Amino acid sequence: MPESAGNENLNPNRLLLRVALARFVVEVIGGFDLRAMTGSYRGSGEASDHPTILLGILIHGYATGVFSSRKLERATYDSVALRFIAANQHPGAMPESG
Repeated sequence: MPESAGNENLNPNRLLLRVALARFVVEVIGGFDLRAMTGSYRGSGEASDHPTILLGILIHGYATGVFSSRKLERATYDSVALRFIAANQHPGAMPESG
């Protein structure tokens, strides 16, 4: 059966690689000093997504060749790896990444 974009997470080998990358991204970002980025984050309001989540999504997108903000946003619903990075949240408007 050919693999399509809709069932890419059903391939166990691909899923494990993507989840491993997601865990690596979260671990690396956790080691960054992001006080300058997160200092003004208030955590209130509907459109207020945590900067580390957005950074993780962008890094994972670049690592996997996904540069479109719309595709990244959609992937927070479809991709197990991005759901892990986003802590099962779905940022409404990703910053333009290129």
